[in-house]
Amino acid sequence: VLATGARFDFAHFWEDICFKNGPLINPAVFAAKVGPHYRRLTQLARRHGLEIVSLDCDGCIDALVPIWLANGVNTMFPIEVGTWQASLAPWRQRYGRELRGVGGMDKTVFAHDRRAVNREVERLRRLVDLGGFIPCPDHRIAPDAKWDNVRYYCERMEFHKGYVLPLESPGKGQTTVSVLRPYGVWAVIAPWNFPMALAT
Repeated sequence: VLATGARFDFAHFWEDICFKNGPLINPAVFAAKVGPHYRRLTQLARRHGLEIVSLDCDGCIDALVPIWLANGVNTMFPIEVGTWQASLAPWRQRYGRELRGVGGMDKTVFAHDRRAVNREVERLRRLVDLGGFIPCPDHRIAPDAKWDNVRYYCERMEFHKGYVLPLESPGKGQTTVSVLRPYGVWAVIAPWNFPMALAT
């Protein structure tokens, strides 16, 4: 497909190999046996201009993050807050700006009130200010979520018109910014059972 000249925004892996206490496989074995195959594919992607390579893995992924990053995967998803309190912040402190993320929103606030939503929006704002992070709930919204809170969260994001982060200037007299702005869903290319999951 890449050889046809088709242009893509990013490449993506699906590797659900962790649970709430960590990986289902020894990280050393994962690095030795699986890491080289990641590198082969990420190098292929970059030869075709794909600088963003993301990966979907649920659970506590901390032990595998450095292996993925070393082998060309630079964007983690969904950064489940869950019981293990996953966050981009400590990863960014350890690995730098090369590591990016999508997700990381505590969707349990939707079961509470607007004050809880406000606290979460402000928490996410600090993470967005790090750059390279797009906040969103992981998976589907829980059945105890209150629709008014979900709508209020969207309104808060729209009120801010997203978040604008100035970036390093590419040259004299030039300005570059990263803009996170909610536009809604444009299109979804979904594997196996996800069309039904999205419909529900």
